[in-house]
Amino acid sequence: MTDAKDVAVQPILSSVRVVDFSMGWAGPVLTQMLADHGAEVVKIESCTHTDWWRTSRALFTEGPEDLDHPWEQSPLFNAVNENKLGVTLDLNQAKGVAVASALIARADIVVENFTPRVMSNLGLDYGTLSADHPELIMVSMPAFGATGPWADFKATAFITESLAGVSSRCGYEDADPMLVSTSFADPNAGIVGALSVLMALRHRRLTGEGQHVEVAQTEALTPHLGGELLDVVMNGAVPARYGNRRPESALCGVYPVRGDDRWIAIDVRDDVQWNALADELGVIDFQRWRTPEARFADRFSIDEVIRNWTVDWDGYELERRLQSIGVPAGRVQNAADLLVDRHLGAVDFYHVMERKYVGAMPYPGPAVRLSRTPAIRKMPAPLLGEHNHFVLGNLLGMSDGAIAELEQEGVIGTEPRFARPGE
Repeated sequence: MTDAKDVAVQPILSSVRVVDFSMGWAGPVLTQMLADHGAEVVKIESCTHTDWWRTSRALFTEGPEDLDHPWEQSPLFNAVNENKLGVTLDLNQAKGVAVASALIARADIVVENFTPRVMSNLGLDYGTLSADHPELIMVSMPAFGATGPWADFKATAFITESLAGVSSRCGYEDADPMLVSTSFADPNAGIVGALSVLMALRHRRLTGEGQHVEVAQTEALTPHLGGELLDVVMNGAVPARYGNRRPESALCGVYPVRGDDRWIAIDVRDDVQWNALADELGVIDFQRWRTPEARFADRFSIDEVIRNWTVDWDGYELERRLQSIGVPAGRVQNAADLLVDRHLGAVDFYHVMERKYVGAMPYPGPAVRLSRTPAIRKMPAPLLGEHNHFVLGNLLGMSDGAIAELEQEGVIGTEPRFARPGE
């Protein structure tokens, strides 16, 4: 007899369809998480306004003008749009909006990260759509929400992080604030948005009602500073910048090891860990630095001692040594290190996906592992308009002639039409 646990289970979101208008990082992170777990995600772009990450030069080693179909070779776009169907629609044309409306009528979820006025101007706002489709869940991800004095502000992740207070905590002592180079405001909002979708789906399952979900990116990020906010309220103190250090830690910093631009992070959180590190070095002044307060007050002297010790070590060997004595430590890995990381390789974190114009490339896998309904990556990021015929024909039942007419009128297409200077 077959155990029920051995029976293959469909991906948990396999019955969910998503129409995704989002671009960049925040919205695509949300929809890729849904797609990883079985949702059918139809990604909407326009030939005149493609997802801006298609043309990002941030990670190109050659200029896009030197590449074949450069808009298909962005590592940023390709990494967060796997498992999605790609459709182009010119939403400046009435026929494009009509097709979008027809797709939404057959969808469970709509995701967009425009400023609040965009969907309303198109007649695709939640109030309009839900009148005929009350089960619809719509996720809007504006930087600052739909109301309030900042509602129409333009923003990037750096602006969001600054206004959310994160940048005020990043930087060295007595130095200017620093931006977080990974723009983590975007994926943070995407993860919060994915959780919000699951809650809205649960609500719909119980009541039959959809709802409008607003994920304001600044509001999703500000709670990360909960301790700092309480410090102001309770103590009237605005927390200072301490670089890599923390007052509550016995020792926290990044130190050089052997090699060019090679480093190790060490984070000693209590006296037990501090004593283990001190025994290992054999040169720590126990009486002078006996308490966490004394260590923090004399942190620069301690840093010098640690730095002079770590610089002669191989990073991997030192990492293993410190971990073996109970001291939290880890090498500062760059992108090249991550691709050959032993741990990530052992858990099959990366998967290789073949995609036209770029060939076979390794991509990071889903971070969430479900034992009964694991995530599946089965399709590379879509080429521009790659699935126009499939989606419009199979999902909307449009004839080949009707689809060809949309192509002739420029409503759909597979080549970008970027405006030239002066046009």
